[in-house]
Amino acid sequence: MKAKRRAKVPFHRRRSALESMKSRFFAALVTALLLISTVPAQAARPLLDQHQWDRYFALFARDDYQPWQPVQVRLDTYSGAPVDLALYAVDPADALIANGATVKERAVDLSRARAIVRWRFTPPEGYRYTSNQVSVPTSGREGFFVLEARRGDAAQQVWLNVSSAVLAAKSGPGGLFVYAADLRSGQPLPHLRLTFVADGRFDTHYTDLNGTYRWTGRSHPIFVLGAWGKSQPFLSLLPQAPDPHAMLAVRLERDTARPGEMVRVAGFARTRKGEDLLPASGEVQVRLVGSAHVTAAARAALDANGAFAAELTLPRPMPSGEYSVLASAAGASGSAPLRVVPESDGVTIAIDAPDAPAPTAPVPISLNVQRYGREAANAAVNVDVVRVPHAMAPGFLGNLDDLWGAATVYKRTLRTDGRGQARFTLEPPTDGLPSTYVIRTRSGNASAESLVVASGRAALEIVPERTRVAAGSPIRLQIRGYLVSDGAPTAGRDVHVTLSHGVSTQQQTVRLDRNGEATLAFTSPYLGGNLIVAKSEGATDAAGVISAPQDLALSPTAASSSEISVNAVREGEAMRVDASLKGAVGSALLTVQTGRVLDAQSVGVHGGRAEAKLSLKGVTDNAEIGACFVKNGALVWRDVASPTAGRLQVHIDPTRALAPGAP
Repeated sequence: MKAKRRAKVPFHRRRSALESMKSRFFAALVTALLLISTVPAQAARPLLDQHQWDRYFALFARDDYQPWQPVQVRLDTYSGAPVDLALYAVDPADALIANGATVKERAVDLSRARAIVRWRFTPPEGYRYTSNQVSVPTSGREGFFVLEARRGDAAQQVWLNVSSAVLAAKSGPGGLFVYAADLRSGQPLPHLRLTFVADGRFDTHYTDLNGTYRWTGRSHPIFVLGAWGKSQPFLSLLPQAPDPHAMLAVRLERDTARPGEMVRVAGFARTRKGEDLLPASGEVQVRLVGSAHVTAAARAALDANGAFAAELTLPRPMPSGEYSVLASAAGASGSAPLRVVPESDGVTIAIDAPDAPAPTAPVPISLNVQRYGREAANAAVNVDVVRVPHAMAPGFLGNLDDLWGAATVYKRTLRTDGRGQARFTLEPPTDGLPSTYVIRTRSGNASAESLVVASGRAALEIVPERTRVAAGSPIRLQIRGYLVSDGAPTAGRDVHVTLSHGVSTQQQTVRLDRNGEATLAFTSPYLGGNLIVAKSEGATDAAGVISAPQDLALSPTAASSSEISVNAVREGEAMRVDASLKGAVGSALLTVQTGRVLDAQSVGVHGGRAEAKLSLKGVTDNAEIGACFVKNGALVWRDVASPTAGRLQVHIDPTRALAPGAP
C-alpha cells in the first residue's frame, strides 16, 4: 500500500495560521491575568500595615498654668502622621465630672462646642516613638479649657487650667484649711467662691477677709474649685483615712539574726480617747511570721506607760530570708522587719583598711578570715567594692549605691594564704573627686562590710533640689561644706560652682554661711545632662542634673522651699513665728500644727519677711510650722519642725532620712 502524500501548504497560509495561534494565546493570557487580578493577593508572610500606628498617640498636660507663661503640652506619637488639635473653653463643672469627680471618667462632649482655635501639628517623619512638645495658643486667656487631639476617628482630650489665682490647703485637727492668693500681687483673695466636691455633691462657700476658709464637714472633700473673675484655681484633695482608735509601735534591738539566737522586741501601745492618745493596758502578742506561717511567738504585758518588752527565740533549723515581727494589742498592730541569715559555720571576716587615705593615693585592703578562731587557709572570699565619688559625712543614713556616680570598681573572688589573709589594692581614680568605698565581703555564711572615705580634711556636698527638671526650668542647688572627721560646718568659705554640658560651661561663686551652707540657681541650664562641680580650698564634689523637654509635669517654680528661713519661739500658749523669703511679695500664710491644734494667719510681707503669733491652746507637743509665700508668680511652701521650748533656727536637710528611733 502506498502512503498518502501530504499536500504542501503554501507559505503564506502557514504564516497566517501561526499569527492566529499567537493571537488566541495572547487573549487567553490577558483573560487569565484579569481573573487573577480580581482575587485578593495572598503572600506567605503578610506585610505590616504601618498606618495602624497612626491611631496610637498620647496627650499629657500639667494641672495648672499661669497666663503669663507659655502653655505647652506633651504629645507622644508613634508615626509622622499629622495630628489635628482644637482648643475649647468649657465649664469647669463639665471637666470635673468628666474627670471622675462624681461619676466614672468619660470624654467631655464637644459636639456643640465651638473651638477657640484649630491647628495641625506634624511630628517627625517615620514610624518611631517621639515625645513632642506642643505650644497651645491660649493668647493669655484665663479659664478652663479642653484640648482635643484627633487622627481620623482616634481622639484624646486633656483639660487645662490657666489661672492667676492659686489655692493652698492644709489638713489637720478640726478639718481642712484653705488659703487663696493672687499670684500677681501675692495678696490674699477675700470672698473667693470655693466649690467643694464631697459625697458626690457640690458644696459652695467663700473665703474670709484674709483669703482663708476652714472646712469642718463630716466627709472629706475630694476636690475644690475656686472662682475669682476669670481665674478658676483648683485643688485635688486626696481623701484622708480616719484617725485610728488605737496604735502600736514595734522596735527590734537588731535587724539581722541567725537560727537559735534570741531577738529582743520592745514597743508601746496607745488608745484614743477623744482627741488624746492614752497608754493602753492589757497584753500584747508578738509573732515572727515568714512565708505565710508563724515561726515563733511570745506574750508580754503592757505596763502603766503602755510599753512592753519581749524576747523571741528563733528556732533551729529555719530557712533564711525576710521575716516580719508582728505585735498586736488593744485592737492595733505594728510590725518590724527581721532578716534571718544562715546559721554560722564558724567563719569570721575582719577588714583592715586605712582610716583616712588621700583621694589620689592607692588604698590597700587586707582581709583576715578565721574559722572557729583559727586562720582559715585557702578560703574563698567574694569581694565587691562600690565607689561613690563623694566624701560622706559621719552619720549618713542613705543608700550609698543610689547616689550619683556610684559604680562597682572591684569584683573578684580571692583565696586566703596560709595565714588566712588576702590582700588587694584599690587604685586611685583619675576624675579628681573624693571617694567613699563600700567594701563588701562574703565567705561561706559569713559576711562583713566596711566604709573607707578617701578625701581631704574638708569636703563639699552638692544637693540638687531635683535631679531632673523640665526644659526652661532653673537648676537649684544647696551646697554644704563640712569636716570629714566630725561633720562640723566649714563656714565662710567661697565655693566655685561650674555647670557644664560638653564644651559649654556656666560658673558661679557663693559663700557658705555660718551653718556651712549656701544656695544658688542656674537659670539657663543646657538641654540634656548637666554636670555640676563645686570646689573650695581643695574640697570637691560633683552631681548630675538632667533637663528634659518631655518633663512637663515638673512645672517651673519661682523659688526653692529651702530658701525659706523660719525662726520659732514658744511663748507660753503661743508660738511666735518669723519667716522670710528674699523677693517674696504681698502676704504670707503662717501656720502651726500639732496633733490637736491647727492655727493659721495671713500676714503682710515686708522686705521678704512675715511674722505672726499663733495659738497653741495649751498644747506642749512638738509643733509643725508652715510658711507660704508668693514669689515670681508662684507659690512656695515649707513645713518645718519646732522644739518644745526655746528658740530654734530651723534647718531641714531634704536629702537626709532619719532611721526609726533616731533622734
